[in-house]
Amino acid sequence: MGWRQYASCSDSDPELWFPLPTDEETTAYAIKVCNDCPVKAECLEFASSLGVVHGIWGGTTELERTAARKGTRLITVEPAPDTKCCTRCRQWRATAEFVSDFGKPTMRCRRCRAIVNLWERNKQAKGA
Repeated sequence: MGWRQYASCSDSDPELWFPLPTDEETTAYAIKVCNDCPVKAECLEFASSLGVVHGIWGGTTELERTAARKGTRLITVEPAPDTKCCTRCRQWRATAEFVSDFGKPTMRCRRCRAIVNLWERNKQAKGA
């Protein structure tokens, strides 16, 4: 673990290395920092040897490490313009699906908001 003291990320906020899958800006920044790191290979080897799934390690994302572990080729597909990824179901949907009933932007699609709202109403009814 002596390599960690030489890592470019050693003084950074740990949250930076565990972004949400939809947070492309943070992911890109973390990978850029990793690409300039002198111990990038050691970091990736550490994560691979332990089977670490979450986070950015050695300049790779969770999907890239999973694809490498399975021996499959990672195919990236550009999302259609004017779409967002729901934080609950992880599906890409039209941006219009991410507006709440009050006109505010949300992180969940209309379908997932309905499911969560129903679950919360049932939970309140049982507790009352």
